[in-house]
Amino acid sequence: MIFSSIDFLLFFVALIAVLRFAPKKLHSWVLLIFSYGFYAVWDVRFTLLLMFVSLVGYGCGLAIERHHQDMLQKNRALWLGIISMLLVLAYFKYANFFMDNLSALSGQAMQHWNIVLPVGLSFFTFQVISYLVDVWRGDIRACGSKKEFFLYVAFFPQLVAGPIVRAKDFLPQLQQHVGVNWDYIYLGAQIFALGFIQKVFIADRLAMFCDPVFAQPALYDAATLWLGLIAYAVQIFCDFSGYSHMAIGIALVLGFKLPENFRMPYLATSVADFWHRWHISLSSWLRDYLYIPLGGSRVAPSMIYVNLMVTMVLGGLWHGASWNFVLWGGMHGLALCVHRLWKSWGGAMPAILGWICTLGFVLLTWIPFRCGDIAQTMLYFSGLISGDGIHWMMPQMLGLLALVVVVHAVMVWRHIDAWHVALPVSEKEKLWHIVAWAWLVLALLVWSPTHSSPFIYFQF
Repeated sequence: MIFSSIDFLLFFVALIAVLRFAPKKLHSWVLLIFSYGFYAVWDVRFTLLLMFVSLVGYGCGLAIERHHQDMLQKNRALWLGIISMLLVLAYFKYANFFMDNLSALSGQAMQHWNIVLPVGLSFFTFQVISYLVDVWRGDIRACGSKKEFFLYVAFFPQLVAGPIVRAKDFLPQLQQHVGVNWDYIYLGAQIFALGFIQKVFIADRLAMFCDPVFAQPALYDAATLWLGLIAYAVQIFCDFSGYSHMAIGIALVLGFKLPENFRMPYLATSVADFWHRWHISLSSWLRDYLYIPLGGSRVAPSMIYVNLMVTMVLGGLWHGASWNFVLWGGMHGLALCVHRLWKSWGGAMPAILGWICTLGFVLLTWIPFRCGDIAQTMLYFSGLISGDGIHWMMPQMLGLLALVVVVHAVMVWRHIDAWHVALPVSEKEKLWHIVAWAWLVLALLVWSPTHSSPFIYFQF
């Protein structure tokens, strides 16, 4: 059940109706039940995994706080929780990757395990890890309510593809929950509609062109490959940003604020700036729970570069069990190292040149991210420089780049931080605006020429 489907709209309308008539003290239970129902639609078996992850996180969090004066027991509770999350990830996401590489190294074929990857696994396990570390650091108190902690892990708007939510941001909202009201519905409807348009009208249309180009790059000339690359850059941005907008809008309608996840990333003037703008909830998670614990920039200069590389390679591997993602993460890690070294030498460049270099680098790194394996990646790279027919594709390329500018401009106009958007004066005006946005989404859904495809980040 994806957000851009009639099934989800019916599910959400049912949820709003129940919340509208249920006593406020039962709202958390209603949200928890509906969240587990939402996840059960993907695969009911994995609701047990979701419960297990939540139970481990809940129990270890209480143990960490209970032993706050006993560092040995406190650390044991922390590592029990973290290792449990990593073992879950390792089995479901990386077991076959490990077996495949072991087979390649040993020269002996090993049986491929029949493992189904639970949707959203990387997101909710990371949320539990961040919670445990925050409790261990003393940044937050351990959650004493099993119901509230289970809802923190399973809250359906961000359950399957983020944003990655911190407990210190979400749990207090359960205590101060204002419930469903017209102001939040009005703002959330606008944000949801913007994400819906990004997904259905842009990302899904571009996917019909990108998919065959990346599937068989040897069949296409350089012009088409360049066009496919630029189209994919627009597609993945509109797909993932669209999901984030829709998740934030849905949560806002329910009375919750989720963190901003994109801040016009293709306007970045350096790779470091790009990671301050792209998938912000993941990049900040990697910074706070991996890069800084490794020593961050507080270590010897040579180790700073090691920390950057380790963080980005593991960040790449988080996206999937493939050497392509390792390559993608490594390329970004190397670029961050070069950027830091350049700055340490006092290097600087005009903003426009920095933007051109950054955008060009990001475009090229989408190749290993999108291609199926290293061989296909190399084939795509080699095809880009064949020089066949690039000139006649320039108008189409410029058109796609213009589309990026337009989408970013819309995001500026209707900024993601919904709390700063001016509200209509009258309740009647709010109601008519909500009806108009809902009608737009329904019309797009019904008259869309093809069914909406799953969001790209569901696979991670």
